[in-house]
Amino acid sequence: MPWIKTRSGGARWEEPDALTVTLSLPARALSPNARTHWAVKAKAVQAYRGEAKLLARVAISEAGLDVPPGWGDEIMVRATFWFRVNRRRDRDNAQASLKSALDGIAEALGVDDSRFVMAPATLLVDADNPRVEVALSRL
Repeated sequence: MPWIKTRSGGARWEEPDALTVTLSLPARALSPNARTHWAVKAKAVQAYRGEAKLLARVAISEAGLDVPPGWGDEIMVRATFWFRVNRRRDRDNAQASLKSALDGIAEALGVDDSRFVMAPATLLVDADNPRVEVALSRL
């Protein structure tokens, strides 16, 4: 039974072996190129990791699962960024800014994040609802 995501964020199952977690866009302090005070970055990391962990737990709970079913050693992770405006962005930096979110999702799943295999990020535009959709599936 697929779970419908809300416009304000949340998570949903797309198919039996895939989980999608919808997050807010990462804070600027989480960018690898950001030059912020260490305490500002630490606060942003903690907040984003907590958001990702909570929303991943909601997705798992709504699907009635304890752990990803039948997933092997590696888990494919696809990140789709939906930005408010259309401009050039660095795909690698966008993907790297998800590090704390991926840590939170891994913790919610009860797996080591070294099992994640990252697909290249997709950058799109949605002026009304900027977000990041992190889709996980078995490889």
